[in-house]
Order: sequence, then structure tokens, then C-alpha cells
Amino acid sequence: MKKIFFTAILINLYLLASAQNTEVMELKFGMDNDIFAWYNNSDRYYTYGLFASLSYKSKKNPKWAIFENKEVVNEISYGLQAYTPGNFTDNDDPLSYDRPFAGWNYIGYGKRLNSQDQSLFIGTTIGILGPAAAAGRIQNWFHGVIGDDYVDGWDNQVKNQFGINLLTQFNKKLWGGKNTDLLFESHNSLGSIFTHSTNRIRMRIGKFSPINSSVIYGNRVLGDGKSELFFTTSVGFKAVGYNATLQGGIFNNEQLLPASDLNRGVGLFSYGLYYAKKKFSAGAEIIHTRGEVAKTLDHKYGTIWAAFTF
Repeated sequence: MKKIFFTAILINLYLLASAQNTEVMELKFGMDNDIFAWYNNSDRYYTYGLFASLSYKSKKNPKWAIFENKEVVNEISYGLQAYTPGNFTDNDDPLSYDRPFAGWNYIGYGKRLNSQDQSLFIGTTIGILGPAAAAGRIQNWFHGVIGDDYVDGWDNQVKNQFGINLLTQFNKKLWGGKNTDLLFESHNSLGSIFTHSTNRIRMRIGKFSPINSSVIYGNRVLGDGKSELFFTTSVGFKAVGYNATLQGGIFNNEQLLPASDLNRGVGLFSYGLYYAKKKFSAGAEIIHTRGEVAKTLDHKYGTIWAAFTF
């Protein structure tokens, strides 16, 4: 049943992009999981994520494309995220959890405007937060496959609610040499599920393409298929305004965690490796973050993905 569900998601993404009469598309799929940070040995907080997307080059650039020599990439996406407390095995009382169980299931659409040294993504995600997201059922199905423990705390997760977020991502080259450069990244969300701003400085070391055709920002559909292989590391800061996976519904009186329990400032550090050759690309990155709730521990997780251009 799970295979049929995710196959249907991918088929629908493909059909939506094909309807745009475009010649070059990129299919990307991947997973986030704290198990990828092998030295962490934990299953907590942001415990896993599944995502897939289709990107394709616009035949006509919108009049509001603000960059010179702009090229525009459209992106259709699907994602599922699961969040669990770190102490649910010690106590069955939901009020004692260091963060609530929560699942966020969404679809998204956006446009990425590119010039050689900068890019701007503007988009939205729409979905459901709560039991209808099926994050708990999928986690326990996977735990059954690998012989891990059943997680029974999902009965106490955040209640069902519709959510919408407006997203922007701005990336700009600050400095560059032949095999090393520095980039500035600003990722922002404003909505009923997530309201935050994340800003970071990223370094690339190795063989890489400019921003408008690099694997790092999903712009291979604009490039000429040049090979890339580089190490990257970043450091940044996340300012948190609202997080419904922690606080519950923004439009109702249920507040699972009061605002005073949130860490409004969250430090970030990451490192990873990216690769691209002809029509194939892939990436892996480990992310270290401070706990988003005052009483939680710092968290580490990894993301891996692969993409095919056709």
C-alpha cells in the first residue's frame, strides 16, 4: 500500500510537469533521518522526512523576473515530515514530553529566478498537520520492516489542521576562486505551520558550477551537464516566530507549548558532499542544530537525495 501511495505521488508530479510542454525536467527524491548522523545514536525531534520534486525550465520568463539574464525554474514538490519527543520511552504522559509528536504532509509549488551569481525562490506549501498526515503509521511500518520498536506515542500527536506557508529562498555568491567560494543563503517561511528566518554562510570546495546551473540549488535543468564534485560546509542562525509542530494550532486556543518554552534563536552547522555528472546528481549532508525547545538536547540528522534529468 505504501509503495502504491508514493508511486502515485511521483506519477502525478510527472504529469503536472509534462503538461507544461517543457523539454528538460529533473526528478528528485530523498530522505532526511537522524539515523544518518551515525555518531548521534538517537531517534528524536525531527526524526525523518520524505520528499520528491519535479523541476523544469520555464519557456517564458515572467515579467516580474527581477534579475538580469534571468532564467526561471518551476518546481512542484511533495513532502512528509515527522517529529517525535526524545523522552517518550521514559514516560507515557504526553504532558511530560519534551516536544509533541507531529506529522506534516504537504505539496508545494514555486519559481526559482536565476542569474549567474544569485537566485531567488518564491513559493508556497499547502498541507495537513496531524494524524491525517500519516507520519506515525509510516514510521511504525518502517520500524516493523527493520525490526525496530513500535512507537505508540503517536496517539497523542498534534491535532489535525490545515496549513499553508509562503516561502522565499535567496542565495548569492559573496566571493569565489577557482576551487573555493563563499555563498550567502536566506531561507524564510511565513505561515500557519512555520514562521522563521534562517540565514547562513556556505563554503564550497572542489569542482562546482555557478549558482544558476549548480546541483547545490537544484538548477541542473539550466546547465550543460558539466560534472561537479565538491565538499560543502555552512554555519548559520535560525530565528523562530511560530512552529505549529511544537505549539499546536495557530488559529485555536490549544497551545501545546507556551511561547516561553521555545528557543527563538537556533544555531546551525552542516557539512556534506555533492556530485553531478551528465543527467545524474546526488547529495548528502549532516545538519547539527540547537534544540528548538529550551529543555531539549541539541539535534543531529542527515539528508540524502538523488536526482535525474531527462
